Amino acid sequence: MIEPRVPIAPDVAELLPQLEPARRSSTEPDRQRADYRDYVTMFRREPGDFAGTVVDDVVTSPEHDVPVRRYTPSDPRHRGHVLVYLHGGGWVLGDLDTHDAFPRLVAERTGLEVVSVGYRLAPEHPYPAPWNDCAAVVSHVGATAEWIALCGDSAGGNLAASIAATTSVDAQVLIYPGLAVPNSDDRSLDGRGLDRDDIDYFWAVYRGDRTPDARLAPLLNPHPLSAPPTLLTTAGHDPLRPDGLEYVRRLAESDVAVTYLPHPNLVHGWLELADGVPSARAARDEVIDAIAELHCRTTAHEVSRR
Repeated sequence: MIEPRVPIAPDVAELLPQLEPARRSSTEPDRQRADYRDYVTMFRREPGDFAGTVVDDVVTSPEHDVPVRRYTPSDPRHRGHVLVYLHGGGWVLGDLDTHDAFPRLVAERTGLEVVSVGYRLAPEHPYPAPWNDCAAVVSHVGATAEWIALCGDSAGGNLAASIAATTSVDAQVLIYPGLAVPNSDDRSLDGRGLDRDDIDYFWAVYRGDRTPDARLAPLLNPHPLSAPPTLLTTAGHDPLRPDGLEYVRRLAESDVAVTYLPHPNLVHGWLELADGVPSARAARDEVIDAIAELHCRTTAHEVSRR
């Protein structure tokens, strides 16, 4: 599957000169997280009216109490239908606040309840801690949900795909996910939101001393992929784009229903830009519409995981 490279959207291209190398290996994680919050805040608008409730809660597991944020429409069209959202940030950055806008909009526009997961972060908590936190929330939600989907962007997409391969869920949504062990020295896309050094750092601190396997990198699975119906989107100017393309190919070979939604003129991390950048906002709207369609397809014929 080959897509011709198209120019970056002008409203994104004008932001790129402001991006500087993060120098993550020499910057303390707390400083990185503060810088990331500042970066996200530059593009964030005040949340609009939400016809529902937003409640911070915890899911208790034997290992750790996991913070979650529940977005519940006041009159949900699909009561008992839940999307569990796993935020991106390289397993190092991000939290319930930095990634508040997207799950809020999904709940508002689709009528689904959305549960956003504040999983533990590396390097303080490398694999399997983030994975275990997310899996615990999925198990907790799935115990009572009539329909459940996993959704994640970037590192969250990795977690979503990995957990969906081992847990019975009805659908998954992967937004520019990282699904393979990094093995490239290509720096041609540096300066566009995700540098090669960023990828190497994030992977190293998440992996820790673990030998890579399909739970760490779903594309390492040598067998036909086990996955629910899938919506996957990539960004054209993103070093993780080949992971998404290869995963789509593997899903098709495994007879998994997959909808591929490319955004060829965007860069990695466009979801955090969407409040302030029109091209990213349009892509976000398209993904939310596609989530609603995926939900409709996976419930129309009484599809059940039970």
